[in-house]
Amino acid sequence: HWITQKQYELLCVKPSEAKLAHLYYLPETHKPGTPIRPIVSGLKHPTIKISTYLDQLLRPLFNKIGSKTTTTSGFEVMKQVYEWSTTNLRKETLLCTIDVVDLEYSLECPFKNVLGRNVLHFFVLSCIFIYCYLDLYTMIPQTEGVLAIKKMLDYLELKQIDGLKIETIIRLSRFVMRNNYFLYEGQYYHQIRGGAMGSPLTLTIANCYMFFFERNIVKQIRNAGGLYLRYIDDMFIIINWPERHLNKQIDQWNTLDSNIQLKAQAGQSINFLDIYIENINA
Repeated sequence: HWITQKQYELLCVKPSEAKLAHLYYLPETHKPGTPIRPIVSGLKHPTIKISTYLDQLLRPLFNKIGSKTTTTSGFEVMKQVYEWSTTNLRKETLLCTIDVVDLEYSLECPFKNVLGRNVLHFFVLSCIFIYCYLDLYTMIPQTEGVLAIKKMLDYLELKQIDGLKIETIIRLSRFVMRNNYFLYEGQYYHQIRGGAMGSPLTLTIANCYMFFFERNIVKQIRNAGGLYLRYIDDMFIIINWPERHLNKQIDQWNTLDSNIQLKAQAGQSINFLDIYIENINA
């Protein structure tokens, strides 16, 4: 048995209470062009209890390993920038923000040929629907996302959590990722790439994936005496490198993972989260 009867009852949504998720959009007002972010809301989705339970198990573990590289607020960023600046700030110090950005996809569908710029790939009845926004949640392939959870658990040398074997946790995570169905304008969709932003487990999977992606970047920045922080898919770097060298490194980082593309803005001033930072003659 993979789970106990008690766990089964805890993780199940009653058929009479289950409802299909629905898709809606939120504008990203802090980004150029105000792109829209798709949200799949599934408070009564059949997998919501499994997703919530797994997130409660796994997020504290990620917070443990990611505590030195991730941030949750502009206040935390300013605190670390201040501490770094007391001994490292120079006139030529660069400030840099890096976004995980959209990739170009060209898909062939035997039922309907749709070419587009996106990351939400869904089977819709007999065709593929491609939507116009790509972000970290939806650009990570489902298999690789679940493998990132496995890598984290191996990294922590854990054999079980809350009485669940690691293999069971991986199977449940895969089940959540592969069974994201929702309703949009009267049509039923199945998400076949990435995870739903409205699913609790998706953020933890995205963070785990980025943690292993960024490890060499973090090491490189720290070896050069710089500061690196990340908030989900937004990175912040402050470092004493020439801008040309920084751009060269970013080009190299863009070859690390075909699923991740980075777009940087660097200079003497930047906006990051809800803060504005400027280097005025050190």
